[in-house]
Amino acid sequence: MKSVKTHFHYAIIPSMIALKNVTIARNTRSLLKDVSLAIRPKECVCVTGETESLSALFRILATLEKPSEGTVEVDNVDVSI
Repeated sequence: MKSVKTHFHYAIIPSMIALKNVTIARNTRSLLKDVSLAIRPKECVCVTGETESLSALFRILATLEKPSEGTVEVDNVDVSI
């Protein structure tokens, strides 16, 4: 059995953020597949998981990269383009 390292991250979000059917893929491996969620302003969010998946998720939330599939919206504006 493969040992998997997990980390704990949290953030307080100042804006409405929505992920709609987001997939994050690297080469032939899916880090996240068809994820949808909505985070309301000032809502406390806790995310756990593998380091590579979390890094990709936070890069997408910070609009540093776009998802392989799906959309990311900040205050109802699509920022995944």
